[in-house]
Amino acid sequence: MKKMLCLLALLAINATSYASILFQYDAGVNAQIGATGAADPTTQGWTKVAGGGQWNDAFDIGDGGWMIEDGTNRATTYYERTLTSGQQSVMASSWTMTSTFSMLSDLTGQDGTFLDNWHQDNNNSSGMGFWIENGSAGYHYWIRFSVDADNLFVYDGTNTHQLTTDGSGYDVFKTYTINYDGTDAVLSVDGNDYALDSHGPGSQDRFIFGLASSTMYGSAVFNEVTVVPEPATIALLVMGGLTAIRRRRS
Repeated sequence: MKKMLCLLALLAINATSYASILFQYDAGVNAQIGATGAADPTTQGWTKVAGGGQWNDAFDIGDGGWMIEDGTNRATTYYERTLTSGQQSVMASSWTMTSTFSMLSDLTGQDGTFLDNWHQDNNNSSGMGFWIENGSAGYHYWIRFSVDADNLFVYDGTNTHQLTTDGSGYDVFKTYTINYDGTDAVLSVDGNDYALDSHGPGSQDRFIFGLASSTMYGSAVFNEVTVVPEPATIALLVMGGLTAIRRRRS
């Protein structure tokens, strides 16, 4: 009986470890205009890649998160996490990403200057979003958000989906969820679902948020990005543990 309890305890610990967050960025402030003190992603294990110019950088804008911008059309601005072997394995099966961020209409320099309604001239080239690449699992999702004068769109490399029709495309925080079931990925926002196509098979193992193209523009404030395993993955791990216990008992 003691051996059984020990095995159950080990199983619970194992399941808990897989149920934990794979990786996360948390600004640590409310997602609202005027909220200052957003955490720098580099303090949470993210690697910054940015040109570092007036219109090509990332900092606490004082409006509910960490602003990432690239208005130069000649550099990239993003934060990256390299997937560990364990994360590669879990994310080959199923995972869920949740992110709260706001696409911006203006471009702000670190000196406090800004370009008003900058997005209206550059929305067609916007590359702000997520780069989710798992070469060992054979997928690469490059999900790019853009805004026109009023509304929000998402492009996966193949299809463009219009996400809003009520003029709420920019300067408003929205929470987005991407679910991957081992075969397909679906983006959910405002109660609607949109199927996403893989951009290719993937050659590396990494997760990026921000703008990962040197030929595109973008400006957004990120409040939170979280990736966790799907409950189905955890359930399979628990079932596998129970099977092992039964074999030991027999």
